[in-house]
Amino acid sequence: MNNKFEQIENTGEDQIDLNDDLQRQLVPCIGAEAETPHRSELIDSAADKLRLINELSTEEWKNLCPSGREAVLRQVGREIQMVYDHPAPPFMTLKLDNRASRGYYGDGYTSDKITGDLAGSDYGIKLNSQGLEASDGYISDDPRVALETYLHEFRHSFQHEQALRVEQLQFRNLVADINEAESWRENFENYNHPNSNFESYYDQTVEMDARSFAEQILTKLYK
Repeated sequence: MNNKFEQIENTGEDQIDLNDDLQRQLVPCIGAEAETPHRSELIDSAADKLRLINELSTEEWKNLCPSGREAVLRQVGREIQMVYDHPAPPFMTLKLDNRASRGYYGDGYTSDKITGDLAGSDYGIKLNSQGLEASDGYISDDPRVALETYLHEFRHSFQHEQALRVEQLQFRNLVADINEAESWRENFENYNHPNSNFESYYDQTVEMDARSFAEQILTKLYK
């Protein structure tokens, strides 16, 4: 995960007041609970914005070339980022070795503080440009398949950012739901990859949330 914010260093108890003063300068409303819309309201707002993208209809999507479909998903990212106040990650398509994989989200590289070794993956959303069958075209001629995948990976980006903020006191008031973000942080620290145990991967908190996020928006959009 990219550490996008520099944490104020605590060197002892005498630094607490100094940190509190700096936090108030950085975030005027520090200490106050942020007013955030209810989750269902955000889902409704996201669906309303995406409903205005004509190319997400089945007929329009089927007539788009691969680059046109990529452009539509980038537009999806621009609309969703305004609803969730979270920047859409870089997005691209590529041929993945595993044709069954729809795509993935990379949270960037981090450096081990002791060894300096890098771990992680390129930051951004990458979707598979090929499907299980040659006739699938770009993921599928059904826009719901590509959109569901993109929304799922966007949600992972949002989860990572919330998990990062909740770790740092001066940014905790920018977290939508403290308990949820804490749960995501713990999950990312002990993440189960699909190639080790698929059931554990499928049932973990961040994956269930990302699936629910995408499914709820699609249900509203294509009802």
